[in-house]
Amino acid sequence: MAQESTRKVLITLLDDIELLSKELFELATSAQANRLATKGGTSKVSQVLDALVAQNEKFHGMLKTAEEQSVVQLRIDSLNTELDKKNGEILSLQKSLKDAETVLASSVFDAKKKLASIKKAEEKAVTAEDLIRFAHRISSSGAVAAPPTWAPGDPSRRPYPTDTDMRQGLMAKDFDKLRETMLNQTSHSQASQSTPVTTPLSDSQNTGLYSYSFQAQSALDTPNFMSATRNHPMNIKQSNDVEIMSQSDTSSSSSSDEQ
Repeated sequence: MAQESTRKVLITLLDDIELLSKELFELATSAQANRLATKGGTSKVSQVLDALVAQNEKFHGMLKTAEEQSVVQLRIDSLNTELDKKNGEILSLQKSLKDAETVLASSVFDAKKKLASIKKAEEKAVTAEDLIRFAHRISSSGAVAAPPTWAPGDPSRRPYPTDTDMRQGLMAKDFDKLRETMLNQTSHSQASQSTPVTTPLSDSQNTGLYSYSFQAQSALDTPNFMSATRNHPMNIKQSNDVEIMSQSDTSSSSSSDEQ
């Protein structure tokens, strides 16, 4: 059987004290109480007083118990507040651990994927000679980068621009314009030098013409212009054709000597 609460016991004691007090006042004011007291018997008033004193002692004892319980309740409330605070910290740490777990899981997945790629690459290793050969093949064909719309497995074209694409580019057009301009300047300077002068020129005009022809000739003789002209795709193709023809002539001459 569950024990009654302190509040309920205090209310019960107060009700009993109230009833005994009412009965005591009724007995004290009635004539019957006086008659019983004069007969020398056990006065009913004394019984009510004894019962009232006993209930009063019980009431004070329960008050002390209630005070002790109130102190304990305050301690319980403070502990509950601290417990709520600790619960909030635990939830925050749990959320951080969940985030760390997610990041760690993704990192582990990426690491496993990379390890699988490394293992696959080790099983199908490519030597440095093959890489150099492939890079030389790409560079010799005039390729510098893949088209923006190219994707792996695209069968329509190679993953790099062809020689025709390179010739249609801005760099090739700018180079052709520069070469044409320099050639025109050179031809004009040569024509002006070969044309007989009928009228005498002043010193300043002679100096300007000489400096102009000298600058044009110097521009054509510079290493940058010579290397750019030499590395042009048309000149590269012509030099390759010349090399092939010279090799074929050498092989034919050597075969005729052997015969």
